[in-house]
Amino acid sequence: ILEKGEKDNAQACEKYGVALKIGKYSISRPLFELYYNVISAEKTRESLAMDLNGQKNTTGFDYNLAPDKQRYPGSKDPDYTWADKFTDDAIEDIQFYYAAFEGALKNKTVLTENQFQSLIYQYEYVNTYAKNKNQTVEEYLNERSGEHVTYEMYATYEIMRYFSAAYQENELEKHKAEVSDSQIKGFYKDYKDELSVVKARIFPIESYEYNEAEISILRTESDFLDYATRVTNRASYNAEAVTRCWWVGYDAVAQTFGPTVADWIFKEKRTEGEIGIVNGSVFPCLIYIDTLPYEA
Repeated sequence: ILEKGEKDNAQACEKYGVALKIGKYSISRPLFELYYNVISAEKTRESLAMDLNGQKNTTGFDYNLAPDKQRYPGSKDPDYTWADKFTDDAIEDIQFYYAAFEGALKNKTVLTENQFQSLIYQYEYVNTYAKNKNQTVEEYLNERSGEHVTYEMYATYEIMRYFSAAYQENELEKHKAEVSDSQIKGFYKDYKDELSVVKARIFPIESYEYNEAEISILRTESDFLDYATRVTNRASYNAEAVTRCWWVGYDAVAQTFGPTVADWIFKEKRTEGEIGIVNGSVFPCLIYIDTLPYEA
């Protein structure tokens, strides 16, 4: 996949031009557009979720306007637009992924079983949605990720994203022994808002009419995973991998699943091991709380 993705990117460089050079790597315009559109889509979902939930849109982004037609409020430059912001963020992501992926290869980073299954799910997701829309994968990607983006270019992006994250995680694990508990507590105190995270699983119930009675009998993490597997009803679905139990912050949850889900997790009193269901911006979300924030 990586070899074909690299070949497709090289051909796109020749045919459509080079958007960016990162060391020895040339990033084609279509590949750069993929990175840009991922970031743009995330901000659009976050903004739309707030509107759908009747909340004030605090992002400063209006999804009804083109990014280059609206000023980015976080900049002192009056001419700096959201398109400029998305472009800069895309460049930053590309620089990180390519550098971290080289580190992953050099250190022979290996994905965990959960990470690998989650990566495979990304591939299946694209194929499933293309089929549901009666499109080829290429047609779906061109509409969703950018014109002239091939399946292998998209797959290469996902591979680099997962291996970069795994490499970063391994490096942090390697050096964490160098930091004392008192340093951790002091750092947390200084950056409490940014570091207020919960370890949880979140499962959006996309195509199943749930009822409160069947949710109320779920007591353990195993019950949560069994339920997700049963209602998804797909042989290849790996609930443990797809609903990965990981640390998440308020903004990330609100952006992906909706502010109501984030409020339930962070703004109400929760207990470890608790399972609940909340209507998200698009789908109801089943939530399992593994570990509460640091101070709790």
